[in-house]
Amino acid sequence: MPRPLPEIGSLFLSATARDCETPRKDIKRAVEKIPVLITLQEDWTNPAAYVEDVCRDKLTACDGYVGLFGHRYGWTPPGFQESITELEFRWATHHWHACHTPPVFLFIPRTGSEADQALKASAEAVLAEEFPDEAVREASRQKQAAFKAAVVAWAGGPGRLINPFNDTIDLVAGLVSTIHHWNQKLIREAPDSPQAAIGRIPDSELGAIGREPQMKALKRACRVLCKQADSLAAAFLVHGPENWGQLQFAQALYAWGQDEEMSVLSGQPLYGHGSAALILQLGALLRVPSLEGPDVGRLAGRVLARLEEEPVLFILPSVGSDPDRLTDFVTGFWRPLVDALATGARTPPHRLICVVIDHAPLAAPDEALVQAADADATDFRCLQALPGLTALTDEDVEAWLEQSCRNLNAPQRRAIAADAADAAGTSPAIVYNRLARNGFWAD
Repeated sequence: MPRPLPEIGSLFLSATARDCETPRKDIKRAVEKIPVLITLQEDWTNPAAYVEDVCRDKLTACDGYVGLFGHRYGWTPPGFQESITELEFRWATHHWHACHTPPVFLFIPRTGSEADQALKASAEAVLAEEFPDEAVREASRQKQAAFKAAVVAWAGGPGRLINPFNDTIDLVAGLVSTIHHWNQKLIREAPDSPQAAIGRIPDSELGAIGREPQMKALKRACRVLCKQADSLAAAFLVHGPENWGQLQFAQALYAWGQDEEMSVLSGQPLYGHGSAALILQLGALLRVPSLEGPDVGRLAGRVLARLEEEPVLFILPSVGSDPDRLTDFVTGFWRPLVDALATGARTPPHRLICVVIDHAPLAAPDEALVQAADADATDFRCLQALPGLTALTDEDVEAWLEQSCRNLNAPQRRAIAADAADAAGTSPAIVYNRLARNGFWAD
């Protein structure tokens, strides 16, 4: 195994400045929220001094390189035949040439897309100022076409990828996703040999496969919750047969909470002591451990204080196997907490979301305790049951592949999906194992 590269903490963004001004700024704003430091030439103290040396030094000091290539070739430094943008690409590929999967992230607008048309128009406007002579402008266009062809050819090697994009949102989302995937070690932990690579798909990705009904119901209920000034919290139930993808879905919920900028708290499974242990556990996660025993009023005070700052997502991976576990959760923990929250002096701007993971099908529930999350009349003092987890179909897998794996073409996605599941549905555990065995993720 090669020594793994560091996580991406800083990036060098290479793109012609005047015609790509808007996407450069959008990229900077997005990646700095991760947070990742991004280097732009316009931010340098003295960008005109020995620009090629400064560029090369700043690039090689970063953890990765982002190349955004539109329709303008750009400025060529004195003494060089290549533009500074092409030089930066060459320096990046040389700097990481020994890496099987180099941290070189390339973005080119999809032909005919909104982004392609916008970048072409802005490039032509700049070219008209730079080169009044049409013959000179055409020569510059030909240079840019040859450079992009060289980029595409380089990206055809193993462990390399070009990300086509349709608009600015697509561009920013693709780059942020790429950084997250890299930092989660999806690529850099793969073996050096592509033939031996198996790859490891994170549970947060597996848990998203085929779970649109659950996420849709959850998001709808959260919107309703936020509109009700007298409702400060909601508890949701995830349920299905044992080993039916519950823990993977919990990780998908964790990732969703982070994307929504929530404070995500991951609880410990409950195997005894019921609601009392749950009060103590949530209190400890909120940094108010109790030596005197469970105190739901004290816990509510801490929750209210946190909700003044940010929304909170509390994920409980299990409530045990006791037949009365859900009843105990609602009557012994949830309703006392909700009632205590209602005694606060003011309504905080954010909400508490609790997700209970259960590892059994939901029997006919007591409607006074558990109601469907998509019910017309929502009572947030009850446990909101999301749609039950189902077996996964080939359509579920193919839809996920189309969203998550842009380097796969349609026939590849269909083949992987057919191998992982059938049309009638397959156990999630089997689907996850087959996807891991396939090895596509390592590439």
